[in-house]
Amino acid sequence: STHFFTKLLLGRNAGEKDTEIHRELRSCFDPATWSHYQRVVIPVNVTFDKKAAEGTHWSMIVVDLEALTIRLYDSMNLTPALWLSVMEAFVQHEWDARGWSRELWKKNYVGNEQIPMQQDSCSCGIFVCAMADSLGAGRDLNSFFQDDIDEIRCAMDKLLRRMYFVKD
Repeated sequence: STHFFTKLLLGRNAGEKDTEIHRELRSCFDPATWSHYQRVVIPVNVTFDKKAAEGTHWSMIVVDLEALTIRLYDSMNLTPALWLSVMEAFVQHEWDARGWSRELWKKNYVGNEQIPMQQDSCSCGIFVCAMADSLGAGRDLNSFFQDDIDEIRCAMDKLLRRMYFVKD
């Protein structure tokens, strides 16, 4: 959930020890997450107001557990690259807590040549969902564009309505 990354950032900004932050945030993940999955997708809500905890722009961090890579996907290139290091510290702590060998994580800010870029100021959440869906389905991230967003938004609306409002 977005709560995870917001809490991770706020804890670090408040000067809490990493171990305190990690202990609390560990509950956000199923214990099998780090050993049974190929990727972990973390939604990120960016704030541009230094006084606010959450903001108005969505991006995502993907931890690729097989490639030992942490990637930041942002359809407007607004999320600070420093946040890759914040996520790396958390993942490394999880590795250490399990007694796994200390690995060197690669970090990659996925730029505008590699992902579709939004042309408006209100579709970032749809872009994040569509990128996560593309990654999960093994599709090229450039399989959709700004012109497709209204159709994707409608498809998401239908999917969510079916999931939550259809009575058996």
